[in-house]
Amino acid sequence: MNALKIFFRKSIKSLSHEFFICGIILLLLQIACNSTNNQAKVYKERAALFFNSVYGGNPSKIDELISDDFISVYPSYLTLFNKPGFCGRKEFEDFALGFNQRWKETKIKFDEITTEENRVALVWTFSGVWSSTVIVNNFETGKEYTWGGITVVHFNKDGNINMELGIEDSPGPYELLQQFDNSN
Repeated sequence: MNALKIFFRKSIKSLSHEFFICGIILLLLQIACNSTNNQAKVYKERAALFFNSVYGGNPSKIDELISDDFISVYPSYLTLFNKPGFCGRKEFEDFALGFNQRWKETKIKFDEITTEENRVALVWTFSGVWSSTVIVNNFETGKEYTWGGITVVHFNKDGNINMELGIEDSPGPYELLQQFDNSN
């Protein structure tokens, strides 16, 4: 920013109209880049907070992060819940509370977080201890499980999350990459 101040001082002193216009254009470009970078950083932070809130044992933040028309879709929902996703704030919050009752000692590692416009892609690894006595996917009570996935979170114009689209599997993407690296 100091370089731009010097640039403007010189352009004003020289009274060069073209020089001054170029300076304004450079300033506007810098402001736009900083604004975009700041927004991307905010989206990344909010997406990570959302993911940790839903799947990491602290669902209290969900309400302030998602929109009323929120939708969450994962292929695994078809197997686990007989439906492709959850629609609306209440239905999703109920899902998150149930998830956090079934899984304890949860850990989430973000292997990669990327932002483009109003979308954040999270590549993640999850581990947790199954605490439910209900048998699902042959999970044994008290045993730790790990899997990973890729989730894309969409933000609306108000900065709230209105969509979560994901896919997950065991082993997850980064576990597979490590296996691939170790085999070569």
